[in-house]
Amino acid sequence: MSAEELNNLILDSDRVPTERQLETEQFYSDIVLGRRLSFERPYPPEVCLLRIDGVDFLAKGDLSAVKAKQKSGKTAALCIMMAALLSGRWGRLEAVSEGCKMVYLDTEQKPQDTQQVYRRIVGLARRPEQDDYDRLQLYTLRTLDPQVMLRALEEIIRRERPDIVFIDGIVDLVANFNEVEGSQQLIHELLRLASADVTGQDTAIVCVLHTNKADEDHNMRGHLGTMLSQKSGNVLECTKQGDLFCVRNADSRHRPVPQWTFTYDREGQLVDGDEEFKRYREEARALRQQMAVQREAQRANKKLEVALAIISEAGGRIQRTILRDKYGKAMKIKESAATTQIGKWIKKGELFSLNNIITVEKQQEQSLNFSDSDDSS
Repeated sequence: MSAEELNNLILDSDRVPTERQLETEQFYSDIVLGRRLSFERPYPPEVCLLRIDGVDFLAKGDLSAVKAKQKSGKTAALCIMMAALLSGRWGRLEAVSEGCKMVYLDTEQKPQDTQQVYRRIVGLARRPEQDDYDRLQLYTLRTLDPQVMLRALEEIIRRERPDIVFIDGIVDLVANFNEVEGSQQLIHELLRLASADVTGQDTAIVCVLHTNKADEDHNMRGHLGTMLSQKSGNVLECTKQGDLFCVRNADSRHRPVPQWTFTYDREGQLVDGDEEFKRYREEARALRQQMAVQREAQRANKKLEVALAIISEAGGRIQRTILRDKYGKAMKIKESAATTQIGKWIKKGELFSLNNIITVEKQQEQSLNFSDSDDSS
């Protein structure tokens, strides 16, 4: 072989791509290029599942977070959102479209307790207590370890293809919520499960996580909370103020979600807080009006009692001008006011007047043998 032929052979070998180069090109073509944005490529609009006051939230293909202190109504808030999705509306919350399929994963409670959540959801939605797995499924994962929980979540999403998944207790899906790497891996896995990569359709995933224990600290716990807050399209916070539970927008990638409230009525049932307090205000206003009428009636009775006492002292009948003067002096009012009050009593039939003689009972004209020369009315 000549030197020239040997040189050409070496050059040809350099032009043959290595296995690493082939793998890199395949990666770039399959993974990277598909994610390069273009103005010429149509991207479908975001699909949200719930709406309040014209603002849509809980987007498919995205994470959302619900945070709260302990016993601040987070599970009740989830029940209300699920009831709105199941029935179409609850209070000011309304489903954006019909037929939403939901999955609820409870990582904290016993099956008996989770079943009560099940009952509450269908009760709020005014549905019969019977399984409807095409619309709503609840799972209790309390006894599983974190990795098995995560695998169970993926299998449920893969097989059931829900529109939305509520995870009540995301902290149980990671061994240590304060460990950076594990928290990153979990959030990344949840983002993957929310995307269409798993089932071919996007899924909304709502994660519940407690805030730090200090009253003034409203951040979600640990590195997990920090990463969840960063990756979530909406972060809602549940707080309790007396008997009223508030769900407010703590953070949002787009339009803030308007605040909504709920409370318990006299029968212990969850009701819309705005409507319940509106009813309380109306009842209180009606009660105040009733009490005002009663007080006015009591004042009117006391005034009449003064006049009746004056008439009684005069033997049961009295000249109108004398009653006016004595009543005005007793009540410390002007003659004109006393005259007006006497006229009202006569008009209402509480006193009677004949020839300017005032009596308590109606008298026949011939029985009155004297008259008052005063013609005041």
